[in-house]
Amino acid sequence: MVRKREIIAGAKRKTRKITNPNSIQTQIDNFIVNCVERNLKPITVDGYALYLTLLKTFLESNGHSLLVDEIMEEDIKSYLFYLRIARKVSQVTINTHIANLKPFFNYVVNQGIIEESPMSKIKKVKTDKKPIKPFTNEQLKLLINQPDKSTFAGYRDYCVMLVLADTGMRISECLNLLINNISFNESRILLRIFFHEQHTLRQLR
Repeated sequence: MVRKREIIAGAKRKTRKITNPNSIQTQIDNFIVNCVERNLKPITVDGYALYLTLLKTFLESNGHSLLVDEIMEEDIKSYLFYLRIARKVSQVTINTHIANLKPFFNYVVNQGIIEESPMSKIKKVKTDKKPIKPFTNEQLKLLINQPDKSTFAGYRDYCVMLVLADTGMRISECLNLLINNISFNESRILLRIFFHEQHTLRQLR
């Protein structure tokens, strides 16, 4: 009896893409996860992701290596020069790019991927701040008289306006005030200003 030879075809193996741990995209993803774990504000995390993606796109379009250990100070300077000349970006915006790129490269240094940040010697350029024109007394009176003080919402807005005008505090600071932040006897307001994990205190009176 002749047996039929059975031919067993091996199952096709799925090719798995191996990602270089030094690739900028891998490190961007790790950095963003780290930011989320540190409970940074979503707007801060989104800003990091946006500006890092813009840098990656620039490097990619210029045929540059996408390995973080091959990104040099000269590459960052070329990117900033491109923003200034080709994209006509203001110095204020360039400073924003610098502020969003530095934490990423500091993170990569702390992870031991690179020895020194290519951003370490790149500083923000001082820009001339446009003077803020304050309200005149007439404008301030007109503004404060807008809320309808016969309603709860109107009287609340009126009180908020008075506090802002008297103290100069930020709206966000005013809206986050708690009753125990106010000393009516001493006419003082204690503000807690948070900087990510740290906070400081300042008093208004």
